[in-house]
Amino acid sequence: MIHSVNSPPMIPAKGVEKNNQDNQTTGQGFQQILNDTVEKKTAGQDTQPIMQPPVSTLQEIFAPSFDLESDPLTTIQGMTDELLEMLELYTNGLGNDKNTLRNLAPMLDRIKGNADALVEKIGNMEDADPDLKEIATQSAMLANTEYLKFQRGDYI
Repeated sequence: MIHSVNSPPMIPAKGVEKNNQDNQTTGQGFQQILNDTVEKKTAGQDTQPIMQPPVSTLQEIFAPSFDLESDPLTTIQGMTDELLEMLELYTNGLGNDKNTLRNLAPMLDRIKGNADALVEKIGNMEDADPDLKEIATQSAMLANTEYLKFQRGDYI
């Protein structure tokens, strides 16, 4: 049922009792609370916010967790791509005369960590694409070889 909203609702004057069925069945209605609050404000009394929950009852709402690694092949492919990009940046850093080996050491440590994580992920995959596993394994071996060369002092 659609009600007309052309005319504003009537607000009863102070002291006038509104005698309808809703007010009798629900107790104090919104209008009564509003009138009481306005009376307190005009009388200079402090009013507290109505129905405000205490702060101590508020708690953090945790979002549900989702398994974003639902496709392990995509994860291995992404990790391999990231490792190859890091190796490319490392190679460019070696070719730049302005870089020192001391500046490149943290980058190589991150490359080693990513290679180790990739090898672990590949080891946990039994039904992965053999070609993808081969590329990922070779990339990790290349990263570990570069790490060993750096630690051994081949670039000094």
